[in-house]
Amino acid sequence: MASLETWLRILNPPPVRVERARCLTARHQAAGCSACAQVCPTGALAVDGQTIAIDDRACVGCGLCAGACPTAAVQVRGVTLETASPDENGTVRLSCSQANGVEGGGVTQLPCLGWLTVDHGLRLAQIARRVELLTGRCADCPWARGGEMLAAVAERSERAARALGYEVDFVVLPTSGGGSEATVSRRGFFALVGVQVREAGATLFEDWTEGPLAPLVQRVPARRRAWASRLGQVPAGADLRGLPLTGKQVTKECNACGVCAAACPTGALRLTSGDGCCELAHRPLDCLDCGLCNKLCPVAALQDVKPAALGNQVLATRWTRTCCFCRRPFMAADPEETCCPYCR
Repeated sequence: MASLETWLRILNPPPVRVERARCLTARHQAAGCSACAQVCPTGALAVDGQTIAIDDRACVGCGLCAGACPTAAVQVRGVTLETASPDENGTVRLSCSQANGVEGGGVTQLPCLGWLTVDHGLRLAQIARRVELLTGRCADCPWARGGEMLAAVAERSERAARALGYEVDFVVLPTSGGGSEATVSRRGFFALVGVQVREAGATLFEDWTEGPLAPLVQRVPARRRAWASRLGQVPAGADLRGLPLTGKQVTKECNACGVCAAACPTGALRLTSGDGCCELAHRPLDCLDCGLCNKLCPVAALQDVKPAALGNQVLATRWTRTCCFCRRPFMAADPEETCCPYCR
């Protein structure tokens, strides 16, 4: 039986929720991530130890925190691209809540376009030939940081889309909107309410920000799966450096301890073992470039590189051996090694 507090949260849900199993700060105390709190225009989010504290009264639901979160742990209720679709000319139009004078239908309104990420941009690139981003006067808006974030995302999205062979233009179009108080239009309000009702039913007994930490699940965020699952053949010679992906390589110090694979929030790093050896592999398509693996590697063996491919890349193979001098087990980079690093 749900408690009264649970029912109150269902009927009046907080604007922002944090999935702690995805949150870098919650996953490990050494993560040092505060991206969401840094961009919050009202100070509604704060890092408190390994918890993201949210002041529901101060939160305005702008979505900048979700746009800044590297692992999609922060989610804003009611903000979605599920209604975005191209018109007869192949154009998708998105507007912020401050954009005035927007003509024509088929416009998907978001509180702030700073919520968008490159992952969203690549999904739009798969269905449109042109993406129009209609903004208000960002310089005069309380959520002005969103304008800076949008400009960077639009540029990176277009570059990444072209690297994958999608001929699409991302165009930021300022309108006459803007002002001292950020609001949501009537149409946008009812659209957000509809999504919130569906979310409330789907998350009836979920508790995203309180209680003990859930098991360290490893899942690729929906915003990444949305375009990655529909990705066709990558053009030969494509410049993968334009994609929002990161490759990995390891130095000889890697001993296949598995700390990086255990910490990875998406499972992009995987350690497999069998027949007396361990193999560490990395899948760039699932990597969110959060950097947690680099920070936690006890021997600082992990390094970021531009991905050479999107599929699994074997980073290291190590063999279990017993030192011929001290008789202690060690992980050898060469199957013929017989002496551990301490006795060489």
